[in-house]
Amino acid sequence: MYRTEPDEIHSLGLGDIHHVGLVVMDLDRALSTYSALLGRADTTKLEFQTPDVPMRWGTRRLNLRVGFMSLGGTLLEILQPLDDQSPHGKFLAERGEGLHHLGFLVTDLDGQSARLAGLGMSTLAGTNRPQDPLRWVYLDGPAAGGAVIEMMEKSPISEQFWADAASAMIAKEPE
Repeated sequence: MYRTEPDEIHSLGLGDIHHVGLVVMDLDRALSTYSALLGRADTTKLEFQTPDVPMRWGTRRLNLRVGFMSLGGTLLEILQPLDDQSPHGKFLAERGEGLHHLGFLVTDLDGQSARLAGLGMSTLAGTNRPQDPLRWVYLDGPAAGGAVIEMMEKSPISEQFWADAASAMIAKEPE
């Protein structure tokens, strides 16, 4: 399956890519298409609404349908926004479907956020306050070449989140 241990030796200083986030208009269609293209059937999906998330344009809830597919050491995260107020909804409206973010698990979210800010990246959205139980941040800027960088702090809560996603995936032989 995939690893949750950060690997700090790579040039980005963020470790291995944990997941790749795609934004789509129709989650079911995208999961079906990517399952056929990649010959994979180990997927899971969920729908959720987050508590309020600070974003560049104000505080909003994230309303999403999300699917996951294991690609060996990396997950494919497919996001269907259910409104236009999230970073995903705004991305879809402005750019259409496609690559939204590269996701990394990090041990020091504050330190890595500061380091990337020094490279010209700025916070797009996230729950990275000390009191947030699941700390993550989306950063964007010229250094990312049009993509968003997501960092999630490695913690017992984030470990449980990814373990739950992994255990929900049912491995089936491709048809």
